[in-house]
Amino acid sequence: MDIAQFGCFDTGGFGDLLMPLIARARLADHRLTALAPAGGTSLRWQDAGASVASERALDDGFRCDACLIGGGDVIRIGAADEPAYGTDDPMRHVALPSLWLGAGLAAERAGARLIWNAPGVAGSAWTAELQRLVAALLAASDYVAVRDRSSLQRLRDCTDATVPVSLVPDPILDIARLWPRASLTQRFRALFVRRGQPVPARSVVVHIDDRAGIAAPALSERVMQVAAAARGVPILLAGDTDRNAGALARAVSAVLPVPHLLLDRPAALRDVAACLAASDGYVGSDRNGFLAAFAYGNPGVLIAGAATPWAADLTDQYRLPDRLCGDWADVAERLASAAGDEAPRIAALEVVQEALDAHWAAIEGVLAAPADASRQALRTDFARAVAADNAASRGWIARLAGIADRSAAGTRTAPSVSLLETNLLALRGLPEHVGRRGDRLALHPPPRGITEAALDPIPLRGGDLLRGGATVAHPDGRPVRFGLMLVGHDGRMLGRADVVADATGVTPWQIRIPRGVDGSGSLLIATSMASAEDHNRFAWAELVDPRLHPQAFAVWIQAGGGAKTWDGVSQDTPGTPAKAESSPSSNDQDSSRIAR
Repeated sequence: MDIAQFGCFDTGGFGDLLMPLIARARLADHRLTALAPAGGTSLRWQDAGASVASERALDDGFRCDACLIGGGDVIRIGAADEPAYGTDDPMRHVALPSLWLGAGLAAERAGARLIWNAPGVAGSAWTAELQRLVAALLAASDYVAVRDRSSLQRLRDCTDATVPVSLVPDPILDIARLWPRASLTQRFRALFVRRGQPVPARSVVVHIDDRAGIAAPALSERVMQVAAAARGVPILLAGDTDRNAGALARAVSAVLPVPHLLLDRPAALRDVAACLAASDGYVGSDRNGFLAAFAYGNPGVLIAGAATPWAADLTDQYRLPDRLCGDWADVAERLASAAGDEAPRIAALEVVQEALDAHWAAIEGVLAAPADASRQALRTDFARAVAADNAASRGWIARLAGIADRSAAGTRTAPSVSLLETNLLALRGLPEHVGRRGDRLALHPPPRGITEAALDPIPLRGGDLLRGGATVAHPDGRPVRFGLMLVGHDGRMLGRADVVADATGVTPWQIRIPRGVDGSGSLLIATSMASAEDHNRFAWAELVDPRLHPQAFAVWIQAGGGAKTWDGVSQDTPGTPAKAESSPSSNDQDSSRIAR
């Protein structure tokens, strides 16, 4: 069978990139395609597989027999905090929902089975509207499993007990089956030999990232205490969450007075696995590192404070409550205790392995059974629910809304130019300050926040140039960044623009409509302060296509007081395509500005 697996397989995270490799090993008799929001091939990890952009699952020619959600921490709503998805790009708002709500729509379109491969469910508050959509998605799924108790409870809050949801171990615990310890021995030795260092008889992995909350000299002292407790050479491993790309690990290495191995830029996933498999202990605040070391039967200590409640949930789930440590002060003592008490760890691993076998057997059972027609009908109901919910279909799932609209034909009427309230995005727009007047779209970004809105429908014709402007209405307003994304009626992204506007005038933007497009679409507008230190009471986005609405545009350009010229930006005859060519996916913008 052909299986489409959805996850964050394009972010470079160790745990995320293991998920397709583990799934391929467990489902070896099937063909698996990994899908991620941006897609592509990792430039960092030489043994990571490639992924395809998740929006490809909505292409007319895309076919699959099953959609597999996860694993990884993917059941989330809101802007994705991942460099791969941009910083001020509207794509950030749809990247994560495309991996699970989008997977549901893709399964409905393809007539495919829908399976949850033990993803994590984020702890952010969900509105009643979103809970109803999640309940519809759960009912439409052939098998639902999550990786922890808090995720299980969040899904149960959305539905009743008639929808079974299984609690299973995190799939990353299959790493020891994917790459057995013996298969990594030579790779572990090579890490030391290449650096001209002797291969140690014992070692301990110290996972260092920007959550350490301690300066390099003090952390160096803690590393030496851990090494003494493990009676091994420390391996300094830079964490996935280290925004400084290993800077803290390198700083600790520079002042650490004992022999050690610095692995700040590992070239292969197997290099990290080799260290975790060969070590005599693990210390760090990384969930995936802790679980991978546990999978190889090695003692570990997870460092997490009160601000990370998932850590206590995790250690309790695997019957290792004494492996949780609040800070670095007691780590060495806790590791020594864990190393001397092997029986609970071995017993817990046996339970984990049996549960994972049962989990993958359940997935194989779904794949082997005849397709359930009643389940497909529920997937159609889910698509109708998405299409009927205007806030959902034009917001965080905007690129997928056209598919829902087509799948549930007749259930949604085309709206006029409208604003989108963004509570489903967990963004706090203030409705009393959001309004529209004619073809002027007013946005209010709250302090340090983001507001998203939509213009739809917009008539589109291939080769035309969609044009408009952005400005800050109040003369004392601080600069605002506008991210614009043009979406076709089929949910596909057609082009993007990104401009920074201020109160001195109107900043033009333009997006080239790709040739071959004929129909209607939507324009998503996401705003944020250009500087995180600023905030405004009001910010108006004045957005209009002068070719399609010449009269409204004339009113619009007079709104600021007096006549204005666009310096060639709006000189085309209305309805006539511009002659200049540009890439539809690039920021095709004019640098001229209109002074007030």
